[in-house]
Amino acid sequence: PLPVYVLPGNASPGLDGLFVGPFDLGIGLGRPLGDMNDPELREAIQLVRATAHDAGAKAGVFCRDGHFAAEMIELGFDLVVPGSDMGVLLDAASRSLVDCQI
Repeated sequence: PLPVYVLPGNASPGLDGLFVGPFDLGIGLGRPLGDMNDPELREAIQLVRATAHDAGAKAGVFCRDGHFAAEMIELGFDLVVPGSDMGVLLDAASRSLVDCQI
């Protein structure tokens, strides 16, 4: 994988799409874990989208939940995965704890 800052201008001809995983990207950038509102992470996510679109390709993003997915669609992403394995497990565990009144 290429570091995000070398993406512009390096998209290969025939590229069909670029997918970004915000958690992994944030870790790679040394940003706070899970802070989807971190300005540097947001800028990098937008760079992936712009690079894909500039190359005539689709831009995709993995999302923790449906709210983040809706936000990414608003920002112009073509493909979203509205629920990661970790997000789905955390949400289910949280609901179970509420149901048990713990």
